[in-house]
Amino acid sequence: MTVTKGNKTLILKGGDNSYILYPQSDTSFFTKERDLVFEFVKDSAGKPIKIIVKEHGAEADELIFEK
Repeated sequence: MTVTKGNKTLILKGGDNSYILYPQSDTSFFTKERDLVFEFVKDSAGKPIKIIVKEHGAEADELIFEK
């Protein structure tokens, strides 16, 4: 999985899927293609350590960044 910065968006690619993520808050992004919200969890230094994926408001997955 990779996350890159776009023009006021993030681009998440993983496997065969690719999503444009639009900001909802400083740590939360959504996609227009599906009812998905991606919440970035940061450590005490402010570095993202995982993403919590919510579908239709319920937690669907948790993606942990490699160190």
